[in-house]
This record gives sequence, C-alpha cells and structure tokens, in this order.
Amino acid sequence: MKILFFLLALLVVAGCDEPPIPTDQLPYYSVSGNLIDGNGPIENIIVSIDHQEIWTDTTSATGNFSFININDGNHILYIEKKSKYENSYCLNYPISVTSKLVFDNLKIPSHLVLHDPYDVTQSSMSFIWNRTDAEDFIEYRLYRDYRPEVYFDEAELRYRAQSIEDTSFVDSELAGYKKYYYRLFLVTENGITASKVTNDETLGGNLFPDGGFENVGCFLENWSIVRGDSLIIEYDTFNKVEGNFSLHCINTNRENIRLELNKTVTLAPDILYELSCWIKISGMANNPSFYFRLGYVYGSDIYIVDRTALTEPIKIDWTYVTTRFVVPDERKFAPYIVTGFENFWIDDLKLVRVY
Repeated sequence: MKILFFLLALLVVAGCDEPPIPTDQLPYYSVSGNLIDGNGPIENIIVSIDHQEIWTDTTSATGNFSFININDGNHILYIEKKSKYENSYCLNYPISVTSKLVFDNLKIPSHLVLHDPYDVTQSSMSFIWNRTDAEDFIEYRLYRDYRPEVYFDEAELRYRAQSIEDTSFVDSELAGYKKYYYRLFLVTENGITASKVTNDETLGGNLFPDGGFENVGCFLENWSIVRGDSLIIEYDTFNKVEGNFSLHCINTNRENIRLELNKTVTLAPDILYELSCWIKISGMANNPSFYFRLGYVYGSDIYIVDRTALTEPIKIDWTYVTTRFVVPDERKFAPYIVTGFENFWIDDLKLVRVY
C-alpha cells in the first residue's frame, strides 16, 4: 500500500509540469515589402528567406513580395536575379524577425549600364559606365573573357575602381582580329550586381603602326634604337617599293644594331598570321646576317642573309620575304630587327591575319 501511494504521488507531481507547446503554437510572423531602385518598382526578382523554397517569392509588377509562418530569430533575406548575359543581382540582407516585419520601399542598386566599347583599334578598346546609385558602394570590377559568359572571379579581372566616380577604362594590349566579352560588376556591402555582357572585335589590317613608313619623321614614335649609337635613320623617297617612302638605316660602324617596336603586339591563338616585308641590303657587316623576329615566337623569324662571313661588300636588291605561323596561346611581344650591315632599307612591313 505504501508503495502504491508513493507512485501516485509521483504522478501528481509530474502532472504539475507545463506540457510541451505544440509546434503550431510557436511564434511565427509575416515578412513582406516591396523592392525599388532608382527607376521605381522592380518585378520578376526572386526574394527568399534563408534560401528556403517554402519562403520564396517573386516580386510583382509593383515590386511586392510576402512570406508567412516565419519563425522568430535571425535570418537572411536574399534578393536574386540570375542571368548569364543580362543584368543580374545577388544581394543579401541580415534580418531579425521578432514580430511582423514590413520592408517599405526596400531600395537596391539600379541596373549597371556598361556601354558598348568605343574607340576600338587593333589592340585596344575603351569603356564607360553609368555611376551607380548604391549607397553601400565598395568597388567596380570589369572582367573580360573570350566566351560570352563572363563570370565574377572566374574571368580575367581587367580593372577595379574603388571610387564611385571612376567610370571609364581603356583595355589595351589586345590581339588584333579577336572578339572580347566584358561585364561590369558592382561590389557592395550587401552583395554583387552585374551589368549586361557587351562585346566587340578588335580591328584587323596591318598590326604594325606605319608599316609603309609614310609618316615622315615619326620613326622614333614607333621604334626604339636599343643598340646602335651611330645608326642614322632617314626616309628615302628614291629607293622604295610602295607609297612615297621607305625606311633607310645607315650603320657606318657596321656594329650589330637592334631596332625594337615601342608597341607591344598581342597574338591570338589558333589564327594563321603572316609576317612580311621588302628588304634591300648593301655594304659590309661585322655580323653578316639580317633577321626580323617577333619576340620569341617560334616560326616568326624572317632571315634575308644567312649567318656567313663576308669577305667583300654584298648587294641585295629589293627582296620580298615572308613567313606564316600560328601560336598555341595568347602571346605578347615586342618585334625587333637585328643586323650589322652598313645599309639596309625596309618597306611595306606587315603583320596580318591570313584566316
């Protein structure tokens, strides 16, 4: 009997504890609002809480979104629009839900506008973009790729600007005849937005500036005399192949001179290039050879005279020399000419794409 009484007492005490609260009676609240940017409401934007499918909505024509049954506590409000080529968003805002929560006119950055390239040349193109209205601006990043899909932190970063007023850039040292794709990203405290992808193709034609040497007196704007203190450069109107002039180099000391292009030339892979020019030579040479080389690109050398000793002056009238080659990957180089002859002439110097 005493044992039975004790068990009954325990049951009475246990029954005094509060029963567990059913899950459907936990504190749940609604979260709602509307999205706007500098142009007004934004529709068709995916808004979610914690990336939960049950808490996901798409903004209406008035930018509205709403959720119910959000448990109290800390959450992340995600605002996303994914696109490979068009404007996109990937924003997140920490929120604390302790009661009904309403975001009235939640403003996000307006669409980034990266304008089409302009001043496109054989090796460069220029860009401008609209100043962002993001209040939490961190930086702009301009990325470049060879494919239409230009992804953040995967494509090649070409420029980053940490001033909100810095809205232009010139991309240089590009390969001729090649299409490039660009996309501008805005980095803010609350995430990243992206512009539409834009693209253009660099110009073709001769990749050597003034390859016909028609711009009299501008040799030193395009070329440097790396070696050859006594070298005399002149434009010859009598000895020429095309146009009005050729380039005449007088090397009285017959030293081994080197001329180097001031501009870096970039070659794109899987394109057949042709390097060609007209050469004329006369006189003796301490280094009896003449070659034109595109940096260290294999197959690009043009030899007009072999490396053999000279015992008497040589004379080679205008001779057309050419070579074709392909590079396996993108190459940047400074073309140069090396020779030790007393006199040589160059005309109609070209570097062009065959196909």
